[in-house]
Amino acid sequence: RDTENPTPLTLDMVSRVFNRSMKALYDQEDVEYYFDLNYLAKFLFVDELTCNYELFHPKSTFCYARNVNDSSTSLIFGPCWDYDWCFGGPANYFVSNSVANFWEKSDGAGRVWAKAIRYNPGSKFNKIYYRLWHNFVHNDLDELVDFVEDYYNFAKYSYSHDDTKWSKGDAEQYAQLKDKAKSWL
Repeated sequence: RDTENPTPLTLDMVSRVFNRSMKALYDQEDVEYYFDLNYLAKFLFVDELTCNYELFHPKSTFCYARNVNDSSTSLIFGPCWDYDWCFGGPANYFVSNSVANFWEKSDGAGRVWAKAIRYNPGSKFNKIYYRLWHNFVHNDLDELVDFVEDYYNFAKYSYSHDDTKWSKGDAEQYAQLKDKAKSWL
């Protein structure tokens, strides 16, 4: 847990757990015992939903071992963070083609790893991932689109106030971005 001052023994234990998991992934073994499939599905779902290309680089991808003292521990992916490369990237937010295959669009250095982590975990993972997407599209997508509108209405005065100090865009400019976001979703 102490990431500021890890001991050599801690680094060795974490490395062993991580390397064992990655080897199983690349060897296309059943990775159910190496990864918590529910956490992995949620982690990849958020990246795919937001078109977060950070995953393909993958310097801002986190996972942790449930218990590094247990050689059979599974990796848990998360937390999700670092979204400056999402929704088309900082120069083109909400311009990226949201219907294109996210897993084929990047040529980042981590592309092979990202595709392996998505496609190699097996049929049990695929069912979990499909079910997550299906439930979201049929039960939660409209709520997310409504949230974009609600959040804009809550923050629009702050945008204009913030613009007087930082010149990053007032409420009218953010209204355009909000509309793009809703359309993109």
